[in-house]
Amino acid sequence: MIGQTLGHYRIVEKIGAGGMGVVYRARDERLDRDVALKVLPAEMIADTAALRLFRQEAQALSKLNHPNIATIHDFDKQDGLSFLVMEYIPGSTLDQKIAAGAFPEKEVVRLGAQLAQGLQAAHCKGVVHRDLKPSNLRITPDCRLKILDFGLARLMVPGDQDATRTSLEAHPEAGTLPYMSPEQLQGEPADERSDIYAAGAVLYEMATGQRLFPDKHGACLIDAILHQSVRPPRDLNGHVSLGLQNIIQKASDKESERRYQSARELQVDLERLSVVAPALQSASAPEPSGPLPLEIAHVLFMDIVAYSKLPMDQQRQLLEELQKTVRGTLEFVRAKSADKLISLPSGDGMALVFFGDPEAPCRCAMEVSGSLRNHPETQLRMGIHTGPVYRVADINANRNVAGGGINMAQRVMDCGDSGHILLSKAVADVLAQVSRWDGSLHDLGEAEVKHGVRVHLFNLYSEEAGNPKLPKKLSSARASHKSDSGRTPRVPRSGTHQKQRSGIKTSSEIQARTVVVRTQDLRTPAIRSGQRVHLEVSIRNVALLFGIVVLVLGALAFAVPSVRRGILRAAAAKSLSPPGIPSLTEGKYLAVLPFGVEGDARTLGPVAEGLNQELSAKLLALRDVTVTSARAAERVDPRGKPLTIARSLGVNLIVRGTVQGDDKAIQITVDLDDVTSGQRRFSQKFPGMRRDLLEIEDRIYTRILKALDHCCPVKD
Repeated sequence: MIGQTLGHYRIVEKIGAGGMGVVYRARDERLDRDVALKVLPAEMIADTAALRLFRQEAQALSKLNHPNIATIHDFDKQDGLSFLVMEYIPGSTLDQKIAAGAFPEKEVVRLGAQLAQGLQAAHCKGVVHRDLKPSNLRITPDCRLKILDFGLARLMVPGDQDATRTSLEAHPEAGTLPYMSPEQLQGEPADERSDIYAAGAVLYEMATGQRLFPDKHGACLIDAILHQSVRPPRDLNGHVSLGLQNIIQKASDKESERRYQSARELQVDLERLSVVAPALQSASAPEPSGPLPLEIAHVLFMDIVAYSKLPMDQQRQLLEELQKTVRGTLEFVRAKSADKLISLPSGDGMALVFFGDPEAPCRCAMEVSGSLRNHPETQLRMGIHTGPVYRVADINANRNVAGGGINMAQRVMDCGDSGHILLSKAVADVLAQVSRWDGSLHDLGEAEVKHGVRVHLFNLYSEEAGNPKLPKKLSSARASHKSDSGRTPRVPRSGTHQKQRSGIKTSSEIQARTVVVRTQDLRTPAIRSGQRVHLEVSIRNVALLFGIVVLVLGALAFAVPSVRRGILRAAAAKSLSPPGIPSLTEGKYLAVLPFGVEGDARTLGPVAEGLNQELSAKLLALRDVTVTSARAAERVDPRGKPLTIARSLGVNLIVRGTVQGDDKAIQITVDLDDVTSGQRRFSQKFPGMRRDLLEIEDRIYTRILKALDHCCPVKD
């Protein structure tokens, strides 16, 4: 077609081709300018209804003059050929740039913000891209991002066999498979959030140099998009900041309700990150000199028992099930999102290295063990140790750890059998300080591990998780020790001992022994009787003195007003607490109920859900407060009576609230009810701008902490 003229556009050269058609550089003979002319395939315009709808979108976009969107000049038909005339943009496509490797974070943030700006401008006109991908994004010579091919995916019809696209009959709206959102794959209509998912996939690729699921294709790729977790960007590129990772993970969430609800939200977070990026980027930190710094880590080591004896296909299946179970635990998700976890494969299992919270590996182990009760085919044992580690990089430049902390965790695990959760004494000493672990820690004593090292072990179990049986390694060692201790000791055969053994005694020895025995027989009763009388008198005197001291101290303590009020309050709380409700003297048992929404659920729902999760996670870390599980709290009606809610959850304190506002300003109302006294500890409104949501969350958390600190059984 080189040299031909369509309308008043003379075709100069071919510059690209794909499933959406062939693209030529053409010359606009009227306005004397270069344009991009895309000739659409005949099969793409077979559906006249879709063609008419696309024409409407093209008209809407032609009126939109935005620096990040390729302008559409014309849409026409000639000699049976339908063609689209667009702005000609020199430069390279984004996929060509990504082929050279991951981008610096500053560049990812800058281009990502421009991408979000362009999407927001189109979405405001009601136009959804539906096929956003790196090859549809062009970088101009002045480093500006331009979005191409808006709305063309709507013209796709079943039967197209392009390798980069899916046209499954079950999915009426086609696109490029690696960038399609889960709802598109499930046959649901694409909306703005589908474009945001694709934008998240593009950001992931820029930050890591890899697609979300680089090794998956066809049906396996569809299954991965629908069901499998994406590897965190920081695992692939240690230079990615935690802030950028959180943005990418939120944009590419499988659930559309948990994604950014508008491209504007994505743009704001990226622009905010660009301000603080230099402080967050690990790449900007100077390389440490000298010895690597040691850190204290809390390591959970686990492996599948008798893994090497299993067939290879069964090994793979069990490992995948274990990984899925671990990824689904609350502790894994929480630590991963806070960048407080490094997860390492170990061939027949894995090691989870937690930083910060010493209870995290124990809670994770109990949750994993409880989940596997329904999967007896997975024979898992676990070991936990707290000790020093230092961070290193493995052969693939991924984050790793080394040191005594992780080595000892493996030694502890090696002492267990299927179902065991064994702890070192270092871990047990910490848990013993927290009442919620009472009854779950069981001292096993010392055991010898590799290289003759002896480790003091504890068994962690409850009715729902763990294995109460004594590990075979310890039981066999004790049996061996008992056998050794039951043997008759050998007596040396020399000197006096040899004479006694043979029964030979001299007459002088016999006479002397007789005198000694008689003397002892005469003195012993009198001596023992005197000692017994003296001991009994001493015991009576000590008991009398102790009783007097207790009475005096009790009288003095009750005379002090604050002590007397404390005693009376404790007694009153025990007696006044409603039936079925634990008193505050027994502990603070708290439930955080799902926050209600007053307004647009689509706009405020994610705020309410995120606030609930953040508060629950922070309050769970408090040592003197027991927080009920989020799953249990979701099952109750937050509008119900506090007493009914408290009885069903076994708590004495309830946090609930509502979220009001719009996409700019919000107001969060929070209440804390003390069910034991029927009093409301506080009810407060927290207004602010949506962009300051993190600050509002901190204010709410601080207010709850203050109220919890002042919780007492009964008011004075």
